[in-house]
Amino acid sequence: MAICLLLSSASALPQPAPADLTGRWTSKRLGMSFDITRCGADWCGVKLGPDKSCGPVALRLAPVPQTAGELSGSLSIDPAAQTYMVRATLLPASVGSAQTLRLIGNPNAPPQPFTRIIQFHDVLSRVSDAMCQAEAKVT
Repeated sequence: MAICLLLSSASALPQPAPADLTGRWTSKRLGMSFDITRCGADWCGVKLGPDKSCGPVALRLAPVPQTAGELSGSLSIDPAAQTYMVRATLLPASVGSAQTLRLIGNPNAPPQPFTRIIQFHDVLSRVSDAMCQAEAKVT
């Protein structure tokens, strides 16, 4: 009985909405930082230079329909390298830890969460407000 109660209360935890995505996000593992803001209906991440200057848009994410906090899109770590197709999960902040964005990706196909081989995996932590804005697309 206690197990059922524990499981039902865990599933009732509020999931962050994609609106919580705006901000500066940093990866300790890879040393990358992105300022993520809205770009139309989607999200764009401006990659920051070593001096925290605004660089190119390197991360693009769109909400996955009928999910809470799930997004999919693309990540370009290096302009000379292959672009990753990524899936992102937005996780809420908890006591003593920042809000996080988990990214998994593959260069040739959308990542599957339960596959044995994931080419790219990283966790970004929200550290502050975004300072850089993605350029509006001109058609």
